[in-house]
Amino acid sequence: MGVTVVGGAFCSAVYSDPEPGGSEIRPFSCTGEQSGNAPLLYDVRGKPKSATYGGLEIGSGTVRF
Repeated sequence: MGVTVVGGAFCSAVYSDPEPGGSEIRPFSCTGEQSGNAPLLYDVRGKPKSATYGGLEIGSGTVRF
């Protein structure tokens, strides 16, 4: 998952442990010096449902799949 954040940096996270009804949290990797985390929620089939990101100097938001 990737998003353009406050200040124009592009941040992304890679998820690798899908589990039906589960979640996982990964750190953001950003093109600038910003940082943050992005927890991902999975639906009952183990498909991505939504990710809410946030961190210093990147703002916050939710991506729905």
